[in-house]
Amino acid sequence: MQLITEKKSFWLQGISIEKRNKALKLVRDIAEQLKDPMYVEKIVMEPDNIPNGGTLHPWDPITLSHGYPGTIMLFAELDRQFPKEGWDLIAHSHLVEIQKAIEKQGVNSISMFGGVSGIAYATSYASRNYERYHIFLQKLNEFVLSQLHLVLNYGKEECGVHPFMYDTIQGATGVGRYLLQNIQLESNLEALKQILNCFINMSNDIEVNGEVLPGWYVPYTNQFLETDKILFPDGNFNCGHAHGMPGPLSLMALAIEQGIEVPGQKQAIRKMIDWLIKWQDEGSWPARLSFKEVVNDQSYHVYPKRKGWCYGNPGVARALYLAGRSLKDQKAMKIALSSYQDTLLQSEEEWDLSSPTFCHGRAGLLQMSIRMAKDEDGEISMQSITKLIDYVMDAYDPQAPFGFKDLQSNEQTSNELNKVGLLEGVSGVLLTLLSLSAVEEPWWDGVFLIS
Repeated sequence: MQLITEKKSFWLQGISIEKRNKALKLVRDIAEQLKDPMYVEKIVMEPDNIPNGGTLHPWDPITLSHGYPGTIMLFAELDRQFPKEGWDLIAHSHLVEIQKAIEKQGVNSISMFGGVSGIAYATSYASRNYERYHIFLQKLNEFVLSQLHLVLNYGKEECGVHPFMYDTIQGATGVGRYLLQNIQLESNLEALKQILNCFINMSNDIEVNGEVLPGWYVPYTNQFLETDKILFPDGNFNCGHAHGMPGPLSLMALAIEQGIEVPGQKQAIRKMIDWLIKWQDEGSWPARLSFKEVVNDQSYHVYPKRKGWCYGNPGVARALYLAGRSLKDQKAMKIALSSYQDTLLQSEEEWDLSSPTFCHGRAGLLQMSIRMAKDEDGEISMQSITKLIDYVMDAYDPQAPFGFKDLQSNEQTSNELNKVGLLEGVSGVLLTLLSLSAVEEPWWDGVFLIS
């Protein structure tokens, strides 16, 4: 087993060789268990591996959130770091299972975490700098382009927007991030510009019941959670990175930094930055704001305790940081950085991250903090990063088939599930730990719009 025996020029400095090796050994041990794609499916499909109150297993072979694209990204990163060990062959075996699943069940989404954009992103990652899978990638790309109009028109019959039109998980933000990663194709550049124009339109004010509101208002009928419909009978403004405005904001900012800009893009970014700064309270943001709160210009909501990517201060602050950086707005960047510094000074109990996974767990906070530490050299304590590394690895369970389980809980129930995907599964945890041993900067975390 190859571990790190000497100091290298790691893309992230400030972590001890001992800590890097401890994380790498854990990743390698678990990756060995994940090699067989049939074993992976068997474990996830065990009869008792179902959420409390649910009926479905957390498995879909073709989705980045719950299937083989996540394991492909994991093995592709291992191949990037250790190219002579045959991890590319393991990634290929999982990719073959995706192709079989597509032939059997088809695809009905181009989203990043539930559809073709995620498959294409993962396949690109496994292609060894696009030397492999040309035909498959071309077919996936053509499908994304052919279906993009359906995403951009989703929920247009309502005044306001639908998260499935714009968000990171199911909507145009995730699709746009795939296009941005593969912008060398002229057709992808034009498609990305369509998305950017859509987000610019989304930033324009609209009138609802005689009130002037930002265009990212989600009306009652477009709220996809029944709990939201109960809590927000007049609709809401989603502030989370997974389903809210910070996702489109991050995409527009990342596009600017790659030299891709359409008229009105910087103005849209500016408006969203100002809105987030207005509604922050000492570096904290609500998960959602109600119609009445925005109209009355006063927030009554308790801020989310959990310091996650999907909802919570770190996800919003990362979006604000990227947006500020794209406009060279030092004030916005300082507010975002301060939010991170305050978060990392808190205790594990205050972080409230029982699950080790990325979306709503410890791996997400670690990877976002790694990105902030990399971007703001010396401003993020590496001692805090080390504490977070331990926090993630402390969740390791040697009796669990995948080493880590996703813990989901609410006031009524809690349960631990074996998941393999990038979003809520072991792939996201292991890829985060692999960031510590990387010499070249990884780009798998681009799917979360944090880089």
